Amino acid sequence: MRKITVVIALAALAGCVPHRPEAARSGTAPSDPDVTTYYDRNQDGLVDLEFHDPGCCDRDWALVDTDFDGRYDKRAQWSYALVKDVIDLPVPRNVVVTTGRPPLSGWQN
Repeated sequence: MRKITVVIALAALAGCVPHRPEAARSGTAPSDPDVTTYYDRNQDGLVDLEFHDPGCCDRDWALVDTDFDGRYDKRAQWSYALVKDVIDLPVPRNVVVTTGRPPLSGWQN
């Protein structure tokens, strides 16, 4: 009976492994359901918003360069509430930039 309980507990925990932002950011894992879209909101040739859409469950998140200096300074995550964290990461180079408006609200403040 203990072995069955341990196996069930380990199987349940296997689904709780956190999503690694660096894997989603690279976009190299074809099995990863996360779709990453890059935006150049001020048309200066540099990415200033990286939007991640995992495809379900209201878990969208983004890296944002709010002051357009070539470095992300905010991470926003949508869930039951908007969560914003201060970060400092360089924006990616040599990625396909999507034209149009990003599907975001509330991340600028």
